[in-house]
Amino acid sequence: MAEKYEYPKITLKITSQKGTCAYGMKVGQEFDVSGPTPSGMCPSAFYTAYPFITALLMGGSMPWEENKNTAHVACPDPENPVVMQLIREK
Repeated sequence: MAEKYEYPKITLKITSQKGTCAYGMKVGQEFDVSGPTPSGMCPSAFYTAYPFITALLMGGSMPWEENKNTAHVACPDPENPVVMQLIREK
């Protein structure tokens, strides 16, 4: 029988926001994205970050990131971009 994989905690932190976010996301906000879409988080931002969240949950990393436990992603609103940092806790 295979061993059960223990998922790490993934935190999404808003690191930059230009213009006016229609959903009200603000720099400094943090969300635990290790499970379902967090309450109060913009669904479009979550949808954009989801592939990166999944990769980090499964032990993957982004080849362009210096820190293999992080990923940076921006929401899809080109007029009011919100930049998010995903952090995998060890």
